[in-house]
This record gives sequence, structure tokens and C-alpha cells, in this order.
Amino acid sequence: RVIFPKSAMNKDNEWKYVANQENFKQGIRVEVCEKQDSTCNVIGNLPLGYKSICKQKFIQRELLSVSLNGSVSLDTFLFPSSCCCYVTFTANTRMI
Repeated sequence: RVIFPKSAMNKDNEWKYVANQENFKQGIRVEVCEKQDSTCNVIGNLPLGYKSICKQKFIQRELLSVSLNGSVSLDTFLFPSSCCCYVTFTANTRMI
């Protein structure tokens, strides 16, 4: 989906107003994990001793923002971009 943020957190963890008005729009495509920190929905089963977890990935985007004194400048913001499945080895298992 595409969003048109009115405010966002920049790369320095500061909340800023984003320049988005009727005559000037800045759209960002985002993808948010539906089940973050849950087991991934993978086809088939993972081998014994492995587990999966979904994690949100972010991307940096430059947008025009408005500072507290009213000046407009480019700033870098983080937005959710995709959901990634991480697989980790959790235990030693032996096949008999």
C-alpha cells in the first residue's frame, strides 16, 4: 500500500512534519509484517533443530520535511519495507 505521511521519525529518531498537502504529495510504498515475531508461514517443515521467525525490515527514504521554525529541507526517514523470515539453529539433534 502507499501512504502519504504527515509526520514521521527520521534517521536520528526525531519526529518531523512531512511536507504533504493537497498541491504537493510524497507517497511511500510500505509493507508491514502481519505477524511480526511469529513463526514464518513456510511451505513444508523445517528440519529438526531449526526455527523461523518473521521480522520487519525497514528502508530509508528522503522526503521534504518542515522544521519547527518553518523551514523546508530534505531529511531521511525509516519506513517498513518488507517482512523477512529468519531461520536459526536452536539445538543439537541426532538422527537415529
